[in-house]
Amino acid sequence: MTLSRIATHPLSLMITAVTLWMLYPPLVNGLIDTLGAFYVAAVAHTLAAVSMAVFAWFLVIAPSRRSATPVLSADHLARLSLPTLMSGVLISANHLLLYFALQASTQFDVLAILVFEAWPLLFFYFDSALRRESKSTTWKDFALVGAAFAGFLLLTASNYRPMEDGALSGSALMVMGLAGLGGLAMALNCYFRLRCMDTWQAISAEKGLDLDGFKLGVLTEAGVRSVAAPLLIGAFLLFGNTPLEMPMASLVLIGFVGFAILGMGSLLYDLAIYRANNAAIGALWYFMPIGAVLTLAVIEGRPLTLYEIAASTLIVGSNLLLGLRSAPSPEQATS
Repeated sequence: MTLSRIATHPLSLMITAVTLWMLYPPLVNGLIDTLGAFYVAAVAHTLAAVSMAVFAWFLVIAPSRRSATPVLSADHLARLSLPTLMSGVLISANHLLLYFALQASTQFDVLAILVFEAWPLLFFYFDSALRRESKSTTWKDFALVGAAFAGFLLLTASNYRPMEDGALSGSALMVMGLAGLGGLAMALNCYFRLRCMDTWQAISAEKGLDLDGFKLGVLTEAGVRSVAAPLLIGAFLLFGNTPLEMPMASLVLIGFVGFAILGMGSLLYDLAIYRANNAAIGALWYFMPIGAVLTLAVIEGRPLTLYEIAASTLIVGSNLLLGLRSAPSPEQATS
């Protein structure tokens, strides 16, 4: 296998995407403490939208203007309008719902994260049931995705005591509801982003545009981020406050979050799912808490507990098997 084939294999794309998204929680938490949640969401998504739009212009749109069939046309935009609008709205919704869940009670942050992070499992179901025409998903894929999620639950909830922490209280149920809606919005957002890529692929095949998978992803990200950014700017104007100080380091970090994580990280995630036989490879998302646990153990100068080792082994083992099963089909390998 050549280096280029390795770099564009679904497993490589997903590992890169997850590595980028591992940086998201610590970077954004620090930025929120300095600048505020609504400001960070609005600015980061605006930067993601602008950077992806510029990328799409120079990579795809501008070159196509010299051809007989431009990429952007009224017919193409009409066909793309529904999945693009749905994804953009859902991007805004999943960020705001999770933020409100975490703000509703500081006592139930772990509970909110446990509920929200079921979204890859939901997306796997949506993609398998609604998007895949071929029967490429088997019971083994469902079992491996479930095992990865079980490992995530063990790892994240190891210090959570439901009866002592009041998991059945009204506040906890409200947090669970908000986080659950946020996770559902995230799963549907990913589903509609893949629908956008499918539509671009169909247009490319019909019009002879010769758009490869990466270009499909860039066009999709440019579209959905351009819908999400104004909505989050509106949320900031309604609910947020302009920060009194804007350190240069924070502005650089928010730029990195916008372009590298929200833009490129999402693009690589979508491309990995698009090129794989099915969406089971999305369970690699659950590698993120392993990175967090390892970092915490190093900082605290302690070895991993048996509980953490067992949960991490469950996640790693199931994802290794998923990775071996994720080779793209011949048609996808050339897209």
